Amino acid sequence: MTAALREHEDALDRDPLAARLARIADPPVPDGLTARIVADASARRFRPARRTTLRALVLLAAVLAGAIAVSAMATPMRGYMGQLLVQMGLEPARHDLAAVTAGGQTIRVTSGVDDGWVVMLGVRAEPGHGSAIRELAATDADGRPLESLAWAGNETDGGDEVLAFFRRPADGAPPGTPLTLHVRPADSVGGPGWTLRLTVPASPMPAEVPAPEGGRMAGVDVTFPEVRASARYIVVVVEATGPTERDVIQTIGPTSLADPGGQHVPNMIGLGGVPEAAAGGVREREELYWPRQGSGAYRLTVGPYQGQQIRRTIEVR
Repeated sequence: MTAALREHEDALDRDPLAARLARIADPPVPDGLTARIVADASARRFRPARRTTLRALVLLAAVLAGAIAVSAMATPMRGYMGQLLVQMGLEPARHDLAAVTAGGQTIRVTSGVDDGWVVMLGVRAEPGHGSAIRELAATDADGRPLESLAWAGNETDGGDEVLAFFRRPADGAPPGTPLTLHVRPADSVGGPGWTLRLTVPASPMPAEVPAPEGGRMAGVDVTFPEVRASARYIVVVVEATGPTERDVIQTIGPTSLADPGGQHVPNMIGLGGVPEAAAGGVREREELYWPRQGSGAYRLTVGPYQGQQIRRTIEVR
């Protein structure tokens, strides 16, 4: 195997979406998009703490979403992850939640959410150079580890930006209490890493929203056990059971959301567990996240962009 080929395959291994699309003979996405995602894999970093996917094509979301307003402030121009923070109203922030400088890098926690359902942290590494951060871990005020769900990042003007997802222990310290973030550097950076102590103001638990009816498509049964909405984001829990994992992925992989005005909502990280054997084949459960775009009737679409789809309405008040 040549060095170039090995580097290409390593990039795919770091990007579950690109890897899946590269190995599907007829992926359910528009022509030409698969090649763009696979080519972009080496430039976009994604670190799953458990089996995860970057839901519904981050690259496609960026294309469909069009130009998202970028705030002018001291922080340099944002990439996709930074724009998601803007969409949630977390950026621009008046001040960092925490910052530390060592080993030629400044690590900043710029903003976050801590609401009892999930902990989200916006992190920047400056100058970054696309590979400063290798792993992220967090502990609560009692030193207990938070469940590390996933993080995704991209290189942008002036540094790397990351959006990280954690979950507090059910019987641990409550939202709004201090957190410690442990940042492990990439091998190319070296050193002991960085430790940041911070507190994210507690916010209300996302409210339950009436879940839409499930459906069946291409031999895959799809249900929506739980839907929640906070002032910042919407999360839809999806369960799909089909003959094979490939059938499930081709069905729920391209899931998208349109806001009450009919505009595409940029996709955030999707959090999924390991597929389980079930009656009828394989079952997969995933949490799909989008930044909230006001109140009203959202349109959820599950299925290929061309072909059979499950379309449901979600009323967010």
